[in-house]
Amino acid sequence: MADLAFHRALAEASHNSTLAGFQARLESLVAVWIRQNIRKPGEGKLAEHDAVLKAVRAQDAKGARAAMHAHMDSATRRLRAQLGRA
Repeated sequence: MADLAFHRALAEASHNSTLAGFQARLESLVAVWIRQNIRKPGEGKLAEHDAVLKAVRAQDAKGARAAMHAHMDSATRRLRAQLGRA
């Protein structure tokens, strides 16, 4: 899945073995979430990834951090809504 590959590539590019290990362990859980939710239109996931990627390519650490925080906040809201905890 492209979503998992994106997050895996970011973790590996960080050269942070703790982050890469954490990402690897989470992938099976994230894969289930993606299969259930990724095809829902209008949630802006690709735009969120694009913002992170643009900041990484520009070597803008603060921008990448902010974009990833925004992406994870959005994913958390989607998860809570799915679980009925909005």
